[in-house]
Amino acid sequence: MATRGDYAPVDSEDITNNRLLEDIHRTSTDGTSMGRLNSHESKKQKCISMWTFSLIILGLSVMFLVGICVGFYVRDLQTDNLRVEDICGNKKKNQATDYDRLGSLHETLVYYIRGENIKEFVNEHGHDDSVTGSDAETRLARAVLDKFDSYRVDLVDVEEHEIMVTHADPDHPNELKVLDSSGRILELMVLTNKFPSAGNTSLVSEEISHRWKHPHVVYSPAGEVQSDLVYGHYGRETDFIMLQALGVEVKGRVIMLRLGKLSLADKVRNCESHGVRGVILYREPEPQDVIPLADSSYIPYASAAAYSTEQRTLWTPSILCQTISSDQAKVLMTLLRLTNSSISAPISWQGSLATTYVTGGQKSGSSIVVHLSVWNLMYKQKIENIISTIQGTEEPDRYVIVGTPRSSLPGQPQDVVASTSILIQLAHSFHYLYNQHHWKPKRGVKFISWGGAEMSNSGILHYIKANHHLLDRRALAYFDISQLVLGNGSIVANIPPGLHQLIQETTFDVPDPNNVEQSLQISWKLFAEKNKNMSDQAMIPLESYNSDRTLNPFLHVLGVPEVKLQYRASPRNLNSVAAMVLEEHRHHYKYHITVTHILVKSLLAVLDNELLPFNLQNEVRVLQVTLWQTLDMFARCFPNEESLYSAVGMCEDLLKAADDLREASNLFTKRSNIPGIRMINDILMTFERQFLVHKNGRSQHILYPAHDDGSLAEVADLCDVQNATLMGNLTREFEDNLRIVMRKALSLFRFSA
Repeated sequence: MATRGDYAPVDSEDITNNRLLEDIHRTSTDGTSMGRLNSHESKKQKCISMWTFSLIILGLSVMFLVGICVGFYVRDLQTDNLRVEDICGNKKKNQATDYDRLGSLHETLVYYIRGENIKEFVNEHGHDDSVTGSDAETRLARAVLDKFDSYRVDLVDVEEHEIMVTHADPDHPNELKVLDSSGRILELMVLTNKFPSAGNTSLVSEEISHRWKHPHVVYSPAGEVQSDLVYGHYGRETDFIMLQALGVEVKGRVIMLRLGKLSLADKVRNCESHGVRGVILYREPEPQDVIPLADSSYIPYASAAAYSTEQRTLWTPSILCQTISSDQAKVLMTLLRLTNSSISAPISWQGSLATTYVTGGQKSGSSIVVHLSVWNLMYKQKIENIISTIQGTEEPDRYVIVGTPRSSLPGQPQDVVASTSILIQLAHSFHYLYNQHHWKPKRGVKFISWGGAEMSNSGILHYIKANHHLLDRRALAYFDISQLVLGNGSIVANIPPGLHQLIQETTFDVPDPNNVEQSLQISWKLFAEKNKNMSDQAMIPLESYNSDRTLNPFLHVLGVPEVKLQYRASPRNLNSVAAMVLEEHRHHYKYHITVTHILVKSLLAVLDNELLPFNLQNEVRVLQVTLWQTLDMFARCFPNEESLYSAVGMCEDLLKAADDLREASNLFTKRSNIPGIRMINDILMTFERQFLVHKNGRSQHILYPAHDDGSLAEVADLCDVQNATLMGNLTREFEDNLRIVMRKALSLFRFSA
């Protein structure tokens, strides 16, 4: 705030001025004539009058300037116009250090997001399936763009991509025939779903009934293939090694695989590399003690595409792919088992189809024959990513991406619309604070409504393709706000361990949706006191990222941390996304709001904290546990291999480096060393990127997925086939990759030092 200057107007009646005149009279004792004295006094009096006049003018000028500053200051209290700092010359505290004001702004932003607004938006847009290209998706895209334009702070952009996709022919559904050795048809499976009447389903749009009338695998080419059937578990590389160890040939044959464990694109890629001609996929039924998520007669929709790191483009299948129902998979497995030459599948491959699983015959011609007909049609499809950008005030070259899909597979429109509403409200909240308080975050943020999500996240993959170099250097994190609620039991976090402390700390300020009088943390403590076995568990437990890499493209393609929280039910009370959203609709989306508040508080910390809130010490400690658990499993399965010990040893060095980095960050922060803080943040930002490995055009974060005990899932897969003859190559490849990423992580610290 500007203050009054040191100058003040002089009063002619001031005693100081009178004393000055008296002194002049006393010095005139030499007999000078009265005329000279009068002349001298007249001159002095004239000089003093001019001086007084000048001081009066100066004083009035100072008062005028003070009045201007006070006026601007009062206006500043209402609008937070920062230009007053330059006018009045008294610079206010920087907004990054004015924690009280910043905290108040953050609270305003968080609680500006309300469940009533979600409900209203879902009522308007949540009736039809928002699949890409449908009327519902077009209306939703227009609504998002209009809202983003209304809440514009810096930039609003629409990124368009034209892609070629395949969909099932609406007039000619795909088919699967089972033949005996003489060519006689044993089973004819017309691959269609029976939907309920329009009153009980969201599948009421004519556009949807045309493009998505029949179940299919998006991006699968059209054609026909007839060959022996073989069962290949999940289609992992280790599964093919197991088939080879059992003497089962797969080249030139059709393979049946379970969905899950890895992306459909990775399954098909593995099949192509082993010469498979066609892929049939099904969803394994849930165990009997868990409520099924879907009817066993339902044929799921699926998509097979992935980002190729070699060509920086999308990979799509070159062989036929088709989904079938669990009931149809049971029929195939039963017929396969009745074949005399079939080999029993390993114990770990057995499942819930109420029949014994077999792999099929060893040689071609020794199993049942299937004839797969895929009549998919090729379409040119436009997908749009709608982007609202807020540039950072101090680090415009660093930003966080907050996104959610705008389209979905048939049957889940409400969840997509609810998440889109939250994205719009976030943009509105930032715009409100900017408009009312002229506040923007220190680092930038991009709100993105993704198109083409039901087609292997095509919108995200094309965005990464178009902005790969910028994202690699500038993206801090990706906050995924889709599918926030799958139940009403507890919250689970899919985040790097370095962000776990941040997420936990936010629960002290977020109300419990079932008891708004107390915070989530207090409710958890009371619950843990009653249930002693829960006392050692975190309120929001960490869960490893999904093994389907297409679900986390920012993590696996770029090494950018992804943040996703979900409210989930207990294992014995599973809810589908659609069912839980309908339940939330009756309760003003209170669980959505709770998860959103945690995410937004965490987001604001990443945007505005001087140091990025990535706890590298926690990250390295969890890595150390992971490596010890992995080493223990590896030693049991491969007792002659000792190469992992070097990686564990490097983890000790990494932990010491993380401790040194913490001390340096404290020193830089205390001294307000901006270049030093920037260097620390660069290390924190790029740490996850060091753990990317690349193979055959595919990239993957080597530490994910992991099991509940911390051991790496890839090692568990290797242990399943430990006696196979080709295991040596895979184990050495894993060991080499692990040592490489550990060296890269250590070199990151040494380079900064």
